[in-house]
Amino acid sequence: MRSSLRLATLLLAAGTLACGAGANAEEATPIEVTLKDQTFTPAEIKVPVGETVVVKFKNLNAGPAEIESKPLKIEKVVQGGGEIVVNVKAKTAGKHVFVDEYHEDVAKGFFVAE
Repeated sequence: MRSSLRLATLLLAAGTLACGAGANAEEATPIEVTLKDQTFTPAEIKVPVGETVVVKFKNLNAGPAEIESKPLKIEKVVQGGGEIVVNVKAKTAGKHVFVDEYHEDVAKGFFVAE
């Protein structure tokens, strides 16, 4: 009987944690960033230091792009006309560059962590 009660308590606690985690993820509104003609819009995104933010990259070009930020350890391909969602967490204050690796000499943006 005691083991059944312990199991029920553990399942209830796990369910409560899962519901709480799901609610937080659903509440997060992604920051939208578009890439068109090797230009990110917006080119600077303010993010709080130490907190995870959700960023949706939309590639409005016909060809693929590779979103990369070496300082923030992000590297994802987004197909032409597609979109991806990335969790961004800046551990230190400052400007952290992100690029389209296929056109990194011109397609640049910054996460400004404050």
